Amino acid sequence: MSPVMRRLLVAIFVTQLAASTLIAWAQTSQSPLDDARASIDAQRYDDAVALLEKYISQNPNSADAELLLAQAYHWKKDIAKAKLHYQKAAAIDPQNQLEIVPLLDEEGAWAEIIRLCAPAVSTGERSPSILGALASAYKNSKKPLDAQRIRNLLATATYTSQSNEDYRNYVLAYCALWENDTQQAKDRLKKIHDSAFLKYARTDDKFKKLFTDEEFLELTK
Repeated sequence: MSPVMRRLLVAIFVTQLAASTLIAWAQTSQSPLDDARASIDAQRYDDAVALLEKYISQNPNSADAELLLAQAYHWKKDIAKAKLHYQKAAAIDPQNQLEIVPLLDEEGAWAEIIRLCAPAVSTGERSPSILGALASAYKNSKKPLDAQRIRNLLATATYTSQSNEDYRNYVLAYCALWENDTQQAKDRLKKIHDSAFLKYARTDDKFKKLFTDEEFLELTK
């Protein structure tokens, strides 16, 4: 799973951090980027934006700073500015070009997802977040055979990271709902270790068919 997607899911469920934790972060911080990351993790997005804009004014070619700023704006729901800084991060370092995909997935920008992700997948990209976004993009673009092909890639992929494995099961759970297979969807969710994914499923329109299912509600509470 991409770092952006992981942070986005976890940020939804992080409560206000204790003052002692924030003090510890401040004491161990090594750069303004560390401070910005801590602010983002603590959901203090305005603080992160202020730190990062000042840093970028002094370091205009920092891809890491642009990416962090994009994330901060993303979580502030300032989509226009988030897009701008995702694009700047990718312009500085092309390795960042797929970081915008979770935002595009939220927006339903299917054509743009296909444009970005299809070439990457054809050359070996197997991140579950990218495969999941591409499968959804093909399905919503009325290309069911392509959607199934990408879904099969995800189903047969293996990951050493538990986070990636959890995300894979999350994606395959909502893919099961394409055929109204609610039991398979719940079975996939049961394989997930990270409760953040399960809690997010309860708010994700992709699982709307299960919003009145008692087993689903118990699983994701």
